Amino acid sequence: MGRTRTNLRQEVARQLGMPFISGTSSAGGATSITDAVNLARYVDDELVGFYVYLSGETDAQHRRITDNAQSTGVVTFIPSDALTDSTADYEILPFPADAIHDAINTALLLLYNESLLVRPFWMHGVTGSPIYNADFSYWTSSSALNGWTATTTTLSRQQGTGAKWISEQSARLGTANGDVSLVAPWTRFLADFANTSVRLHAWANGSAAGANRVAIFETGSSVANSGNHEGDSDWHVVSTSSVTLTAGETDITVRLERAAGNADFNLIWLEGGAFPDLHPFPVALIPHGPLEVYLTPLSVNTTNTRTNTMPSGARRVAGWDWFKYHDEALDVATGVLVWHKKPAAGQLMWLKCQGPLTLPTADTGVIEVTQAEGMLVAKAAALALLESNPGVTPQWRDRVARLQRDVETLARGLAANAEGVSLGPTW
Repeated sequence: MGRTRTNLRQEVARQLGMPFISGTSSAGGATSITDAVNLARYVDDELVGFYVYLSGETDAQHRRITDNAQSTGVVTFIPSDALTDSTADYEILPFPADAIHDAINTALLLLYNESLLVRPFWMHGVTGSPIYNADFSYWTSSSALNGWTATTTTLSRQQGTGAKWISEQSARLGTANGDVSLVAPWTRFLADFANTSVRLHAWANGSAAGANRVAIFETGSSVANSGNHEGDSDWHVVSTSSVTLTAGETDITVRLERAAGNADFNLIWLEGGAFPDLHPFPVALIPHGPLEVYLTPLSVNTTNTRTNTMPSGARRVAGWDWFKYHDEALDVATGVLVWHKKPAAGQLMWLKCQGPLTLPTADTGVIEVTQAEGMLVAKAAALALLESNPGVTPQWRDRVARLQRDVETLARGLAANAEGVSLGPTW
């Protein structure tokens, strides 16, 4: 399941119907690579204007070919840049790799908008607790948790089997003492808790005793800390005692704290206070909002932190709206869940979601598509590249027409299969 960025890039190159070569050079330099086997199959100057992609380079990964010699298998390119190794993995592509990646991204978004390629997943929160990105599902990079900021600690996204608890990924604090705090503008949703009695809970996993906990802060000062994690590399709930927040306080936030070892967190929520009207969620992950909302009773036994490890009995609920608006100043989109009739507080929310697929930045990164879906993406991306090129030849137009037919056929097949109709093989 899934195709790497390299898989899709190379398939796009094949679908373009132009020369595509991959191999390992036997020699290299500032302006050339040599492959006496693969590159010697092309007559002099046949590859001029194509691009060399060097996946192992940190800069100038794609260079334009200015000359190729059949007798020696040498390809010369610009700009010049000394190779880190004379034996380098390379690809010869008809378009720059960046242009191909952009075309793949465009194809993924267009197919998502047509509901042909979507990424189904669950997003979580707790009713009555408006902590943004509380299940740590939205990361803008592997070390940047949206809506939160790290201080004197490293932050990393954990997606392995041990990181999956309530949600599918965890936030890890490691290598230094420090904390991760919810930041503005998302902290404004906590203002409803001023002058009320609250507790803070979180699912945590740590490798050192007394090493991690959670805390509530007012105006930069801690007003409640949870008990420390047991440090047994297992999942437990850590909870603060009840604290009454200051009346009129507008600077309220929550923190994840670490002292030693690894400190992993999987879900954080507030208990008590007035039930807020709005519950923010990362709308970037679900541009069209959640499809359905399910609720599960979430009873926390703070004397036995392993109790109710995986809440069950989820039921689908109605009576909610989803709104999305754009913050012009910050240039971010915000999504909020609004209840017509508020449910009981302290229930685990399971939001059934569909989001767009994303192109990873690393060549080894996986895109969540099947082989058939990957073929559709590759053909759609190749079609976009050909249609955007001004130098169209009759052969090029024939290729465009064929790709258009293939894309339409594959798209019909995916749409029919999504509705439970089998059309058999699509090619």
